[in-house]
Amino acid sequence: MKKIITQKGFTLVELLISMSIFVIFMGVIINSYTAIVRSQRDTNDYRIMYVEAREIFETVSAELKNAAINYNQIGVNFNGAIKDLEFISKDGLVKNKILYNESEGIVYLNDEPLNDKEVKVSEFAFYVSPKF
Repeated sequence: MKKIITQKGFTLVELLISMSIFVIFMGVIINSYTAIVRSQRDTNDYRIMYVEAREIFETVSAELKNAAINYNQIGVNFNGAIKDLEFISKDGLVKNKILYNESEGIVYLNDEPLNDKEVKVSEFAFYVSPKF
């Protein structure tokens, strides 16, 4: 009587095919993960930028509500954009300035920066017309 020897295991071709499928699957997963991380990082950067912009606009709006524009600083030229603007309180005693440093990309209220150095303001200007 002869014994039939059965060998258990996988052939080389089966192993190569399964490894190829595994490598392709891992490549798809890694690409998806990096895309998600990049998207989350970009979204966080935009969120920080919008928070900074909102704080600048709220500060400028509060200054405009509580004060008047010093038209003596501007002169009579209302044609172009103004990067620096001076406000006078309604009682005429307090003067505040909003200044834009284009080289640094920072907006200042007097000497206090309104945005972080990590967030650079690329464009900031006032367009003023006389009050009628």
